[in-house]
Amino acid sequence: MRTFVRFRACRGGFIQAINVRPCVRRVRVVRLSHLCQPLLEFESDDPSLHAVRLRLRKVSSFQAWHLIVKKLKQRHPRYGAGKWNFERATAWRDYNRLQYGRFHPSPLATYGDWIRLVEPNLSCSPPCVNPNSQHSNRRITFWYAHEGEASFDPAPNGTWVITAVPHQINARQAERELSFLIESNSTCKLISVDFDRISIAGTRYAPNFKPAVNIDLAFSDPMYAIGTVMSAELWNHALSRLSAYSTTHTVYGMFLEAITSVSPSQFIHLPQILFHLSDPLDVNENDTTCIRASAESLSIVKAFCETHEPGVKVDVQLLNGGKWGQQVTWTLPQRPLLVSILLPTRDSYPFLSACITSLFSISAGVEFELIIIDNGSVDRDALQLLEELDQSQNVSLIRDSGPFNYSALINKGAQLANGEILCLLNNDTEVITENWLSILSGYAMRPNIGCVGPMLLYADDTVQHGGVVLGIGGIAGHAHKYLSSESSGYQSRLQLCHNFSAVTGACLVVRSTLWRSLGGLDEHNLPVNYNDVDLCLRANFAGYRNLYVPQVKLYHYESKSRGAPLGFAFQQWQEERMVMLKRWGDLIASDPAYSPHLSLSHEDFSLSLCVDNIAPRSCSIPIDHYLSYNET
Repeated sequence: MRTFVRFRACRGGFIQAINVRPCVRRVRVVRLSHLCQPLLEFESDDPSLHAVRLRLRKVSSFQAWHLIVKKLKQRHPRYGAGKWNFERATAWRDYNRLQYGRFHPSPLATYGDWIRLVEPNLSCSPPCVNPNSQHSNRRITFWYAHEGEASFDPAPNGTWVITAVPHQINARQAERELSFLIESNSTCKLISVDFDRISIAGTRYAPNFKPAVNIDLAFSDPMYAIGTVMSAELWNHALSRLSAYSTTHTVYGMFLEAITSVSPSQFIHLPQILFHLSDPLDVNENDTTCIRASAESLSIVKAFCETHEPGVKVDVQLLNGGKWGQQVTWTLPQRPLLVSILLPTRDSYPFLSACITSLFSISAGVEFELIIIDNGSVDRDALQLLEELDQSQNVSLIRDSGPFNYSALINKGAQLANGEILCLLNNDTEVITENWLSILSGYAMRPNIGCVGPMLLYADDTVQHGGVVLGIGGIAGHAHKYLSSESSGYQSRLQLCHNFSAVTGACLVVRSTLWRSLGGLDEHNLPVNYNDVDLCLRANFAGYRNLYVPQVKLYHYESKSRGAPLGFAFQQWQEERMVMLKRWGDLIASDPAYSPHLSLSHEDFSLSLCVDNIAPRSCSIPIDHYLSYNET
């Protein structure tokens, strides 16, 4: 639900807006003309809502600027670093963009801001004494492998290979930064760096800020391979493996082979823009610059999977004609499979009824049993529906009228589950994708995968969940929240199947054997909040990667207007928040599935300007757990 109030000093005047929520007091600074009657506009997706009280209080200029600067430092990325020397006119403009942009999004920090304020401070190497020197004391020799040649050649021993796709050029500091990184990390064999694009006019745009490591993003997005540097030893090894099943040599194919051949300490992500992709001068060719995947990349990833894991079938297809990337779907094993759906509920008859109807009217694509855990329902309609369901085949009803403990309810249902796969499902969800459970289970059955979650939508088809990013809101937030489900998202990641540190428990699929080995949800320390995130992080810690699958969609009727918890619920939330910080504080501070250059204040992958020094990042989870077919 979107609701906000707009002020205008006069008709046709400057808009000053603020988002509002039912029964929640909101305050903002407005500037009203003494000569004109101000206009108040109330806009809401819910026609039943109306404004009850509006109070205007005159404040001094000092008080107004104190409130404005305080809000900017809290919420605006350009002011959060505390180093911004601003003019009042600029600050007033940014304050209004911040308030109004909550429902009419516009980038608060532009890439130009990032280049000007952040990039000059990014360096892992000591400053050069002579900036015009070519680093004659450098002991690292680079060898370039250009895609588009007939085939790749073996690299000379002792060199480092910089892979280059058409139109790729080095940033000025590229070799210097790479040299220092290699000399500082004796175990490093594979490096991935960030890149951006340069227009024909010379303007840099579209930065691709990468996660530390993301195996399934490599399957979904061939662009992830751009900006790859590897040792000659690893290059020659990957070339040998690729040549065994393909006569087509591409940077993408070499990257797939290389990333599955290294240990965690040997793979390093350097979060700096060290390469640029220049737009082609040919107008006809320029139409293809937005293509992320092609028939060639489809054949490469399909051959890769079939070669390294014989017997496993994958279906590969382009997304949006290749503009978004590619979709690699793992099919279920050819044997009977039972999925246990665990559905906790209390009253909420309209939601429960819609959820149950969708489960039995839309094909799941696989056999399932439904285990409902009723937490003391008293609503007559809900009780009648539960009684009817209890008489149905493959439906079990568990009654637990104790205090609400989501983790305990789910754990109790899991104890009675007979399925090889468990599916945690909220009672306020509604399935809208055919064969949804078969698709999710196909991914979950892969031995290297932990928890699997789909795209969840609000009733207006905007995104409620597109994966969980650690650090947003202090602990975790949902990626791409409020974005249209039909949009591509940041670097097309809303539509790409790839790894997140966590997915939401509103719909979460996991193998029952893995569930038992992890001990289920933490019902003692995390009875209500963050138990799903904790489960996913424990799966990560055990060597499994969690997966977001956007091809499966469900409605999740969680209220957009829901505010912060109050009273006892607030106290419990604070206690569980402290548990998460104590247990996972290091990961929360630096999510390996996210970039440090992206915002932790918003869920829209907007840029952050608060980072001064970015350290190289290695994968914190063993890569040899990522793929069951990894060679030793």
